This record gives sequence, structure tokens and C-alpha cells, in this order.
Amino acid sequence: MPRCFFPVFFLALTTLCAQNAAVSGRVTDSSGAVVPAAKVTARNPLSGASFSTESSAEGYYSLPSLTPGRYDIEIAKAGFVTQKQNGLELAVQQAARLDVALKIGVVAETMEVNAQALVLESENSTLGQVIGNKQVTELPLLGRNTYALAMLVPGVRPGLVNRFV
Repeated sequence: MPRCFFPVFFLALTTLCAQNAAVSGRVTDSSGAVVPAAKVTARNPLSGASFSTESSAEGYYSLPSLTPGRYDIEIAKAGFVTQKQNGLELAVQQAARLDVALKIGVVAETMEVNAQALVLESENSTLGQVIGNKQVTELPLLGRNTYALAMLVPGVRPGLVNRFV
């Protein structure tokens, strides 16, 4: 096996790992009791990609490997009103928490939420940010040092960036 395979494989692996987001939460009913086996579906309306899971016996669910973007989340369980959360925006490395309280109702009813509150990062303390193409092409980079773009991300210290130069 050629020597150059391992660095390329490592680079591809780190690139794939760095481009994920996640949604997790707990499904309960209006009284606060857990709702096991509720179907949770996240659908990206732009790409058409759809990911689903079921809530556990404790009511928890997790969709860990979503690509960053806008998602419509649907939570359904027989005997409850289906609830939809439209336009949930997930950024790189974001682990959003979305707890849902389902209302008892007939199967034909659906409650759709279009307005959303700001999703706070409560699962971990990591930050991720996408440096857009416009920033890369239009910002002056001293000596074309692309690591200087990392200084645009909040929390990055100059000493860490200078190590890579």
C-alpha cells in the first residue's frame, strides 16, 4: 500500500466527521409522561434527504449524523396529534435539543409550528462555523495564508492559528 494513502484517508475522515450536526430530545405528552416508540423524522426540503428514528422507552430520541442545513422535523404517534417543526436550521457541529409535548387527539390532526425560537447549544460546548466562499475570495489574506480565516470564528486565539503556519 502506498505511503500517501494514510494521510489522504485521515484527511477524508476528518472532513467527513467535521461536517455533521445532530438533533436530540424527549417526547412527552401534555401531562409530562413519556411517549415511547414515537416516530421522529427529519427531512431536508432542499435535498430531499430524510432521517428517522423512534423514541426510546424513556421518551428520548437522537438523530446524530445530519448534514448541516434546514430541516422539517415531524413527531408522530398513534393516538396523538402529529407535530411538525418547520425550518429548523442546523449549523456545523451543532447538537440541537428539541423537546416535544404531544397532545392527545385523533390521527387525522396535525399541529404545524412554523415560527421557531432560537435553538441553543445545550448538549456540548463546541463551536463550529462555516467560512463562506464570499469571505474566502474577497477577504485579503496576508501571504494567502488560509489558516488566517480561522480568526473569523469566535473563540479562536491567534496563538493557536500561528502554530499551523
